[in-house]
Amino acid sequence: MSNYYDVVDIAPGIKRINSSENAACDLIIGTQKAALIDTGLGLGDLPALVKSITSLPLIIFNTHCHCDHIGGNGQFIQSIYMGKEDIPTCSYSNSVYFRKSMMEHRDLPENFDEEEYLGRGFGHLIPTNEGDKFDLGDLTLTVYDAPGHSLGSRAYFIPERKIMLILMTSPTFTSYDARATFPFT
Repeated sequence: MSNYYDVVDIAPGIKRINSSENAACDLIIGTQKAALIDTGLGLGDLPALVKSITSLPLIIFNTHCHCDHIGGNGQFIQSIYMGKEDIPTCSYSNSVYFRKSMMEHRDLPENFDEEEYLGRGFGHLIPTNEGDKFDLGDLTLTVYDAPGHSLGSRAYFIPERKIMLILMTSPTFTSYDARATFPFT
């Protein structure tokens, strides 16, 4: 496996996947299924990394429609869940223009295929709504509306770990966003 990604344990069954893209993903591993939240820019081989961590069936979610969170969707064969309000804007935010801009000034992985990347789609999207629940076995993922960064932004709560995974946007720097993990007591 390449060293393009850095995997950090957040809590039992929850891993943060960081990359040189500065676009993090979260992998939640239950006893029966796993869930991947966001696919980053899609510059590295995220499917291979996920398969090296778990062989469980995978459910994929996007926090919102921006290219740095859906850019890797097309690397996966399964459908992907996203806030219904964001689905209509994916063609724009996943355009060749945005993909080219996301490649600039980045350390691209070895064997990167620019032509494939620029032509990659954003996958088959399924709308999510607040309150949707996904059973991973011993863990449950509950969807919450979190508009702000985009109209259809979503947050994900794991009640068994009392953790909320949410995208945070700085009110001062509009181009900055960060993933936050909030423990609930």
